Amino acid sequence: MNQTLRKQIYQKYGAKCAYCGNKLPQRWYIDQIRTVEKEFYKNNKQKTTKDYNPVCSSCNKAKGSQSLESFRRTIANFINKLNNKIQYQLAKKYNLVEETDNKVIFYFESLNHNKNFPGLYDNNCKAGEDKPCFICESLQCNNCNFYEKEKQQIN
Repeated sequence: MNQTLRKQIYQKYGAKCAYCGNKLPQRWYIDQIRTVEKEFYKNNKQKTTKDYNPVCSSCNKAKGSQSLESFRRTIANFINKLNNKIQYQLAKKYNLVEETDNKVIFYFESLNHNKNFPGLYDNNCKAGEDKPCFICESLQCNNCNFYEKEKQQIN
């Protein structure tokens, strides 16, 4: 990967991790947006920032090769795993932590998708009906117009 593309990926979300939104450290990683590369941009030999996300080391390690929705479920399940730890149980007893039913929303999902995928969106996305967005694999995206036709071709 050339340095120009790497710098563009670094700046894609204002030098912040696409998933947690924290400032990218000096040692950061590049996550491939697999669905986009394999299915939508497969004929595009030259890679662009649309094909990648900048991520911090902890998100990169936690996500691994999971899809976004699998990664979202992993994070959401952290509370269940923590409830088995005595330290966490004590912290709850002493009101040091508070559990919520907040949904896991990645940083890039809180931003305007059109800026990152120009020309790909309209209001026909079926995401949120227990189906992920085809482009970003998110249940929160309401902008993608590629879900129905393209996702059916994959299956």
